[in-house]
Amino acid sequence: MKVSIRGKELELKHSFKAELIFETAENHTFNGTSTKDWITMFYCTVLSSNKDDDTWIKFNDFVDWLDEDDNGTYLYDFITSYTEHAVALNELRQAKKDEEEKKGKSKNAKGAKN
Repeated sequence: MKVSIRGKELELKHSFKAELIFETAENHTFNGTSTKDWITMFYCTVLSSNKDDDTWIKFNDFVDWLDEDDNGTYLYDFITSYTEHAVALNELRQAKKDEEEKKGKSKNAKGAKN
């Protein structure tokens, strides 16, 4: 997802760095149950996606930017992007788990035949 904030173009990337920034700031893991959590995670993702300087925009300035004109739609785009990313990761984890279980059953079946 690309976003332009106060003249700075960023390609947002969902990352462990953003998760860590969030957890450090909020003292809990992200669960997406409040507007504050979503705005904070969006902000943390913006910070972690800017390789040059992770202090270029303060949280209050970021919220002010969200409140300007139609910038609030970026939040909804972020929520969609984040959710799609989380679902894809979960599907990958499940596929890996299923494959490991399948290999385990196949090894057990071979051992039983011997």
